[in-house]
Amino acid sequence: MIFAGDFAQLPPVPRGPGSSSLYSAGVGTQHNSGNGIAEQEASIGKALWHQVTTVVILRENMRQKSQTPDDAKLRTALENMRYKDCTQDDINFLMTRVAGTVHGRPRLGDKQFRNTAIITGINVHKDRINELGCERFAADTNQTLTHFYSKDEMKDTNQITGNKRRGRPKK
Repeated sequence: MIFAGDFAQLPPVPRGPGSSSLYSAGVGTQHNSGNGIAEQEASIGKALWHQVTTVVILRENMRQKSQTPDDAKLRTALENMRYKDCTQDDINFLMTRVAGTVHGRPRLGDKQFRNTAIITGINVHKDRINELGCERFAADTNQTLTHFYSKDEMKDTNQITGNKRRGRPKK
């Protein structure tokens, strides 16, 4: 098996009350039918996780190869940020990249930022940026923007049972 991703990025999201990540002490290693479905799945997942014998850690960010001195500073800041190890130089550099109306700061309305990814820590800002980007793309390509709405809900794993009939119905 090959696992890919940025394991330093975010902690795993629990699947519900009382759930834990696979490497948590809260997940048992015993798989038995007395456990609920979620506990059984977590135990199986943990057992599979413990079968991993070789780990390769890639440390160099290949998407941020240095082209300019500022690109090199950004790459270094991103690498340090990944491990919660930013220096004061990293913070000072990142502060120069915060958009705003103050003289010398980047302005998001500038043409050079038209198709640039924007990092924000607040979901409502992200949502609004995405909304404006969709509207702009639709206008640029002479398309109508259509909204589709959905209602999502998750089933409680305690409501799911393994007693469903399988096979052909009885006559």
